[in-house]
Amino acid sequence: MSVTYLEREVLRLNEAPEDPVEPIRRRIRRVLGTVFGDDDIPGDDEDWMEAGLDSLSTVSLACGMVQALKIDLGGALIFDFPTTNKLTKAVLNGEVQRGSLGVELERARAARGPHLTCASFTQLVGEDSPPQGGAVAKEDIYQKLRYSHFKYARYHRVTDGMHCVLIPAETVWVGDGLGRRAALANEQPCHRVPLRSFLMDVEPVSTGAYARFLNCVWPADEQVADWVGLRLGDPRKAYMPLQRTAEGVWQLQDGVSERWPMIMVSWYGANAYSLWANGCNWMDYREAAQSFLPTEAQWEYAARGLEPANFPWGDTPPDEDLLVFCPDDRKLDPDMHLRDFPLAPVNAELGKSPFGLRGMAGNVWQWCRDTYDPKFYDAPEASWPDAWNDAAKGPKSERGGSWVGPPSVARSSYRRGRAAMAKGRCLGFRCVGGAPAELQKTAPPEDPASTEAGSEHSDATSASSVQ
Repeated sequence: MSVTYLEREVLRLNEAPEDPVEPIRRRIRRVLGTVFGDDDIPGDDEDWMEAGLDSLSTVSLACGMVQALKIDLGGALIFDFPTTNKLTKAVLNGEVQRGSLGVELERARAARGPHLTCASFTQLVGEDSPPQGGAVAKEDIYQKLRYSHFKYARYHRVTDGMHCVLIPAETVWVGDGLGRRAALANEQPCHRVPLRSFLMDVEPVSTGAYARFLNCVWPADEQVADWVGLRLGDPRKAYMPLQRTAEGVWQLQDGVSERWPMIMVSWYGANAYSLWANGCNWMDYREAAQSFLPTEAQWEYAARGLEPANFPWGDTPPDEDLLVFCPDDRKLDPDMHLRDFPLAPVNAELGKSPFGLRGMAGNVWQWCRDTYDPKFYDAPEASWPDAWNDAAKGPKSERGGSWVGPPSVARSSYRRGRAAMAKGRCLGFRCVGGAPAELQKTAPPEDPASTEAGSEHSDATSASSVQ
């Protein structure tokens, strides 16, 4: 009769003191049990691929190891250390941490000082294509992380390895009606929006992940032009982080980190990725009717939580330990080389929101689903459940500020828009996903009078009044 994992654990507790590596092996086996089953955990020297690990399970296993071992790792972990003993040795020797941080993190730390810390990087990169968006059943795309110690539940998206945070349903304040000197007319009136729960990417999509997406879908030339293309002679070609080889493979430009946020991508290119990552038809990228870019209301709530604060961390004045920004626009070198851009890795613990989302202020602007209208907040539709501006024509909204702007534009309520075809050296994106069906719910409707706070919404607003 076979002995289950739990029975082996009982026997272990009654044995002599274990050797120093056993605690690591035990954590690895525990994760293996969630993928293979407790009765079929591979032996310590048995190759996981040969034991039947498929591409979908590979992502699940890698994400489980991130949580269980508290290490930083890249997409090649399972292939580089494919047995329990090999991974145990790599952890003990520091090979996993050192190898996966890479040169780009060392360079960023050298440029920004010793205080830059980074979380695990789980986005899938490289030229290999599986699992592709659309090749995975939609109900299987988001899988809950079982070894999560975070306050808000986290999921991983199997199509690209992204970790996502479950943002709870709530009726939230959107806009700035607190009479702040920095507030602009397009941020008013402050109003309430009922939002269903949703999943939000924990960080912006990286250059490495976007290159992998292009290698998965092999877009036609006209689609490339829409997403990342520039006209002949456009000087911004020097800022494009990706290049296509003669064989048609997309890869990073020299000096570009796979962990940088994707830049120089249009709204169309961002929307195409969001559809693909969520298992939908990415060829519908020109329409916002089905999109997995965050709405302005979702983005603002995810950035600052229930409190209508200036920044994700509250009202504390911003500094370089909190976000990446340009303290003085006059110091920007118009001839700065791409490799010298002061971009922080997407997994840097900067611009962090109350929900644990990174990069919600500074570094790069982020596309939103909405059509931008400076007067949209005046319309009753702005307070509808899950409100967003679905106007067919007009620029698209962007949020968050960037490395080329002052901290004032990184305020959570700051709004502006660009043409959907726009591409910029400071413009990126992140995605959202629908919350698991059992958690979907709509926030209770508001008394219409409460949505007319506008300029009358004062500093007396307390946490209890917005919950």
